[in-house]
Amino acid sequence: MLIKHSNSFTHLKVLSNALKDNPEILFLLVFRHPVQRFYSSYLMEKTRSLYSLSFEEAVERALGDESSFEHRVFLKFGCYDTWLQNILSVIPEKNIELFLFEELFEDTQRHLQAFAHKYNLHFKPDLLNNLNIKNSHKEYKNYWYQRVVRRLRRSRIKNIFKSILPPRYWVSLAKNIEHFNLIEPNEKQPINPAIEERLLNFIYHPLKNLSK
Repeated sequence: MLIKHSNSFTHLKVLSNALKDNPEILFLLVFRHPVQRFYSSYLMEKTRSLYSLSFEEAVERALGDESSFEHRVFLKFGCYDTWLQNILSVIPEKNIELFLFEELFEDTQRHLQAFAHKYNLHFKPDLLNNLNIKNSHKEYKNYWYQRVVRRLRRSRIKNIFKSILPPRYWVSLAKNIEHFNLIEPNEKQPINPAIEERLLNFIYHPLKNLSK
């Protein structure tokens, strides 16, 4: 059983039932760098719901208000000590295998080969040939521009354009309108080191106790 999604860590009954049905089951836990996980979750909200706060504002709210959405979703899910302790309370350590997302992404074949060798599994490297891993979360230059675009997509104006333009032109027009407001990957600014340090100080403080 592969556990990557953060919410999976909260459903201990599901995990314990899986172990009960199959005592030999192996749980694969994939952990991402917590600051990158925070940023990825932030971008997902920006894409899905047109979240209006800047990244810096989201960090301030996450660190300053434990009852906030930002703390509970962006920050707390990256505090792996809590989730790992919860899992270890119902799942024996021998049934758990840990992966770091960044290492798995950087050299997928090497890590999967090592995993297959450890558990005497047959690994086919050619299965990775068609593997396409990408981050679909988008970041926009202007919040209000994208909000207007979203509203237009749900309005009758969209149907008017679709009735006038052939499908391929309509799809191309819609993509170009959105692309105009997109921040390209090479345009994205790196996370401010001071902000990263503040997040890591919050996250890693309890992890020191867990490592003991």
